[in-house]
Amino acid sequence: MSVLDHHGKWIISSRFKEVPQAPINPERPVWNAVKNSKPNDYFLLPPSKSPSLGMPSIAFGRPVFDRTGKLSAIVIAFIAEESIQQIFGSIFLEGQKIFITNSDGNGLLSLPNGSYGIPKWIYPKWQTSLEKGIETFDITDDQDNRWNITTLHSTDNKTNLIYTVLTPRTRIFEQWWLLGKTVILAGAFCLITLIILSELWIQERKRLHFKTKDLVNKNSQLHHIVFHDTASNLLNANGLEQELTRLGVNHPPIAIHVISIERLQALSDTLNLGNENSLIQQISSKLTSCLGANDIAARLANEEFCIAQYGGDANKMASNIAVLLGDKSSYILGDRTIILPISAGTAINENGTDWHQLLREARSAMERARSEGGGKFLKFEPSADKAIHEQLLLEQDFRAAIGTHQLYMMYQPICHVATGKISGFESLMRWNSPSRGMVPPGIFIPMAERRGLLLPIDQMVERSPLLAARDWPDDISVSINCPAFDFLDSSMATRLQEHLHKAGINPRRCYIEVTESALLQDDEQVLSVMRDVKALGVNLAIDDFGSGHASLSYLHKFPFNLIKIDRSFIQAMDKDAGAAAIVEATLTLSQRLGLDVVAEGVETPEQFLHLKKLGCTYVQGYWIAKPMNEDEISHFVKNFNIQALLQRTSSVA
Repeated sequence: MSVLDHHGKWIISSRFKEVPQAPINPERPVWNAVKNSKPNDYFLLPPSKSPSLGMPSIAFGRPVFDRTGKLSAIVIAFIAEESIQQIFGSIFLEGQKIFITNSDGNGLLSLPNGSYGIPKWIYPKWQTSLEKGIETFDITDDQDNRWNITTLHSTDNKTNLIYTVLTPRTRIFEQWWLLGKTVILAGAFCLITLIILSELWIQERKRLHFKTKDLVNKNSQLHHIVFHDTASNLLNANGLEQELTRLGVNHPPIAIHVISIERLQALSDTLNLGNENSLIQQISSKLTSCLGANDIAARLANEEFCIAQYGGDANKMASNIAVLLGDKSSYILGDRTIILPISAGTAINENGTDWHQLLREARSAMERARSEGGGKFLKFEPSADKAIHEQLLLEQDFRAAIGTHQLYMMYQPICHVATGKISGFESLMRWNSPSRGMVPPGIFIPMAERRGLLLPIDQMVERSPLLAARDWPDDISVSINCPAFDFLDSSMATRLQEHLHKAGINPRRCYIEVTESALLQDDEQVLSVMRDVKALGVNLAIDDFGSGHASLSYLHKFPFNLIKIDRSFIQAMDKDAGAAAIVEATLTLSQRLGLDVVAEGVETPEQFLHLKKLGCTYVQGYWIAKPMNEDEISHFVKNFNIQALLQRTSSVA
């Protein structure tokens, strides 16, 4: 399963940790299929050599459009032809030919291997039989061989597959000719022979019909896997979207309830798969027991469940959910009984609101319940949930921006104090939203970090900072901020090594900046990953030093090369003796530990001169320069002069 962005760039793949560069196909079959697809429809492409599997594969995909109808992404699965043949091989009958085609006769698969698509000598009669709804007919080929043709439509109207089975008549009637001779010699057996042959013919036709139906069942099973959550057997997020969209704007739910099972993720991490599935199934069973005849239940995320209510009393439904899944509800895991509190939100459809808006409102109410300590079931209130609702909309827009030109990198220079030269640049993400304009990093970065949306940087932006640094002088470094979860991934060092090799830069020019949120995770795992990264020759820096509660212990435990003092201390040290003491103590400690120091947020020449006197290694801030575009870096480095800057800013002051 893979996801492509609206430019056709591969974003995520379930097969590869490092997504390969897909070859350019001048025929553009995926794009042609997307162009001819309607919203919420699927497309199927005939077997070709998949770039991901390296073997003939059928492509099964779906375009995703945003609210304006503009293409946002493409979700596509490549299914090896060999795998499908193995599945259908168990029902393949010797001597028969099976074709799986679109309604126009263009083939996706044939058994045994051969040409794809309905043969020309069958096509006219085959097309006529489909138009008239005839499932079986007989036909003779150009070599006078007689065939029985059986067709069956897929039950999925969106893919519109046709299953066609060709059975040689000679196979059915092999015994006819043998017994026919006997009839000539012994007419007494004629009637018995006719009855037996008729029965054989009927049984053969029935068996063929049921085998063909089995093909359709396989297709239905695949559909179930794509749109259902495996553990709970409820609809997943895609399945809920498909079902609510199918019901349409004329049949919106009367209410949507979103339920967050608190601590479920943490508990799941401690359980084996059997116990975890048992717990999810118990939750699912309690949830479905609340449903009315037309209500829909789904599992949207690991801890998040949802009910779209189509009948009854919304307040009564909310009360039932609170009783069945609330604080007084327990779950059995072996010999243990556990209680998992819930935070839930309800949005009632009072003005014919569409389901997208209703779901966002229910989530807003649920988030408010969580923010108030959990264990509550709250209704959506526009005044109370406005801020949370805006955060959810911000999250939705940010998800759509990932991997597009909306997210890009700016670069802020770092100056070496002793030489006055530019030694490196910190890469800083920026977001230019079509609807919001420039969104400040202080707004979207904390939200993205809370929601786990800060992916590895090469997946966030179209051009990686490592590729940008390739064109810089060899003595200039690049600093990259990594999300906390990266340090819980044992493959981080391997991925980073591949990116460095691809960019062709020396690992010692790369600094990975670590936030305290990463260090508050599993210490042993984080430490192991850091050692692997350090072994590559990459430098490690602790960002915003001094703002956390246990920063000194980090210097002792983790293998850092560099400390970045938080800007709040630098900007306050001229007026606050306490801040000045912290800066001075940090510089003294770092010198004894053999660590370099970057002072962030330097905005005046006085701050620079003070830090130089204290022996600070590097400075960074608006006084040196504001973040700049990649194409401005070369000119800036060439013309930067620290003495000229001191004279210019000191005279202005």
